[in-house]
Amino acid sequence: VSHNDDDDDDDDARYIRDAHALFHTHTRTHAGDCETSQRPVVRVRTLAAFEGARATYEALLEMEYTIHPEGKKAKTNDIANSLHQLGGVLKAISDLKGARAKYEAALEMKYANHPEGKKAKTNDIASLLHQLGSVLYK
Repeated sequence: VSHNDDDDDDDDARYIRDAHALFHTHTRTHAGDCETSQRPVVRVRTLAAFEGARATYEALLEMEYTIHPEGKKAKTNDIANSLHQLGGVLKAISDLKGARAKYEAALEMKYANHPEGKKAKTNDIASLLHQLGSVLYK
């Protein structure tokens, strides 16, 4: 059996797509927070799936840091977006402390990358502030 690096790239892209889809499907499904007899079963299944999504986002972040010349000191919009998504997964599994840390790191990067710094007003920054507020509120 031959090994092709392109196959790894395809797998990585598929895992990332699946993690995004899983997160957004769960968010839409549970947005109303309605009580049903099926909800506990669905929640148990999604917890396992979110752990998979968490591992995927953590691997993605590790890869993004590894390929950047500045390594762990890198502050790119792509890394900020990955931190934002990982924060959403952590929030979904009730790791509010972890979610807060990821949202704060992403927000810091978004400000650092914007010419107006902390005075910047963008949709991404507004979304991060909203998410940060939601974990601080709970």
